[in-house]
Amino acid sequence: MTNSREKIITQATSIFALYGYEGLSMRALAKKSGITQSVLYHYFDSKTSLLDYMFDSINANLGNKRKQLKKLQTASALLRQRIEFQLDNAKDIAAILKYYLCLLYTSPSPRD
Repeated sequence: MTNSREKIITQATSIFALYGYEGLSMRALAKKSGITQSVLYHYFDSKTSLLDYMFDSINANLGNKRKQLKKLQTASALLRQRIEFQLDNAKDIAAILKYYLCLLYTSPSPRD
């Protein structure tokens, strides 16, 4: 992933996790990422394509992190591990959950 694309996704995830679909402005995202809007649109032609890419990136990253978790034997240790994982990855998980809400309530929704 390019450095600019990485910056965009990192900033988009933070903004989206906090403010959701309506709170994510492409103009504000470009400014916060330290790039011009034309560069932003070079990588993502719409907010929908940005969110789709963000969703796929986060899912892949979380999946890789989950694969690295130790296999635990007791339910209490497993529960503790899962809670810590959720807390350590709260921003990404919040973005994923808000993305699913977009699928339900935003028109047009991502993935249409």
